[in-house]
Amino acid sequence: MVTRSTTFIWATRSLSLVVLTGMLIVAIDANVLNIAAPSFGQLMAIVACGLALGAGALASFVFDDELTLAYRWWKPVVSCAVIASCLGVLPAVSMAIGGSWNQSKTAIADLY
Repeated sequence: MVTRSTTFIWATRSLSLVVLTGMLIVAIDANVLNIAAPSFGQLMAIVACGLALGAGALASFVFDDELTLAYRWWKPVVSCAVIASCLGVLPAVSMAIGGSWNQSKTAIADLY
């Protein structure tokens, strides 16, 4: 994580969203945990939110960094992270076109 001060908090939150939800997905898929959970698509939405939050924290750190005007190695990385988070929106847009959002027929309340 390349941040400091307040953006460090947001970067830590995004990292925890991505890592903990990713570990939950892997544990459920490997049958280590036998719990009722939402579909993997819904859990991946949490991962996508974490990635977007991390990209925003990184962009905030780099573009608000007024301490130095010199070229730093992370500035191109931030540009790639912002582009990647914009590309991450495309699956949601493609699912919204049909109007059903590719929702499953099973309600979350029926899983319990």
